[in-house]
Amino acid sequence: MSQSQKNISKTLVMPPGIRERFLHFGSGSGDDRYDKTLLTGGFSDHLPPGYEVRIGNCQTDEFYYVAAGELWFHDGGGFRRVAAGGFAFLPRGTLHAFHTGHGTAADIWFHYRSYLGKPARLLHLPERFLFHEARFGGEVKLLAELLYLQNHTVHAGRESTIDQLLGYLEEECLEPDAAPGVSLQRKLEAVFLAARQNFRKNWSVPELAAAAGLSVPVFHDKVRRLFHKTPQELLREFRLSVAAGLLKDTDLPLKTIAEETGYSGEFAFSKAFRQQYGVSPGRFRRGETVTK
Repeated sequence: MSQSQKNISKTLVMPPGIRERFLHFGSGSGDDRYDKTLLTGGFSDHLPPGYEVRIGNCQTDEFYYVAAGELWFHDGGGFRRVAAGGFAFLPRGTLHAFHTGHGTAADIWFHYRSYLGKPARLLHLPERFLFHEARFGGEVKLLAELLYLQNHTVHAGRESTIDQLLGYLEEECLEPDAAPGVSLQRKLEAVFLAARQNFRKNWSVPELAAAAGLSVPVFHDKVRRLFHKTPQELLREFRLSVAAGLLKDTDLPLKTIAEETGYSGEFAFSKAFRQQYGVSPGRFRRGETVTK
């Protein structure tokens, strides 16, 4: 056990009447599955008055979507009310405390154990408490309910559901105070700029999604919404714009330019270039334009 995991104090007050459903993200069973799985979660369909959780130096990052009633979360200074439709993120290494007060509540929750290994799709988690109106509560609820059904029917789409769910959890934590879409657009632009600066590497969409800290389905969806193009289309445009610059400004052979911009060979490069610009790379270099 690491030093950071020592001195963890836990208080649980669990009055009668609690109703919960658990989501399974890994293998194993019972306590072993809960304690040793990177991500766990579930539905608290009914939390009665007096319900309380208090864990000092908690070593999990925790996400809560309040579905009904209200929960009171400790924010590092005091308790803060989060009503139905609200979202709370509690970072690891802090006091995690919340209670229902005098009323009932319901929530959807996820616990993420980064000390077991950190996958690329959940890279960008903040180190501070977050409380705001949930932006993706509807999507998360639908995906969680779908996953619950898939866990009990061994549905083939389970992994895809988990991947999308993780992407929405990560995105829920992206700069909630920024103008809608601005922080995400800057992040995606930075990812594609990095790809543009290193086109010798044959970037794949999963690699770009990982660099953005998003799941592949969410990454694909956000790129389409922000840029009105697929990730593959953006990659091709960026590669060919770099190639066009090299054709105009250098005397590099076509084979070399193809390699520098991530194409497998001169033929594949020439075909893609002609589709984009309407002329062959050689004619483009000579200053010829498309014949109407």
